[in-house]
Amino acid sequence: MVTHAVSLNPDYVTKVEWWEYPDFADSSILAAAELVAFDVLDPVLRSRGAPQEQAKRLYHDESFKSKMRVLFEGEPSGYLLLPPLQERLSALEARIVELEQRLTELEKKLGENRSAYDGSELSPWGFFNRL
Repeated sequence: MVTHAVSLNPDYVTKVEWWEYPDFADSSILAAAELVAFDVLDPVLRSRGAPQEQAKRLYHDESFKSKMRVLFEGEPSGYLLLPPLQERLSALEARIVELEQRLTELEKKLGENRSAYDGSELSPWGFFNRL
């Protein structure tokens, strides 16, 4: 058996799709369906674990295989679009700049209010200091 080190660059992941099927709650059916999905979808990365015996038997069952092929050749149950990593980083950088500007403005206003305020109102003797 030959093993290969693989990695997934998140820059290239822009869409995640999934399929739902009531019988996927059974781990053997889910594992067998994953084998069929590999045939239909031909993903770059595949699970590295060895499938269970029951999953192998189901995978070789033509009726099961046919049903799963129809499922995976059809529309996914859902999907998630992910903007490219650089786009997400740029958006975060822009948000940080915006928040830093707002913070600077708040600090200026706070500084102006402090200079106009002598703090005597906070002193327990503040009332007497004004007499």
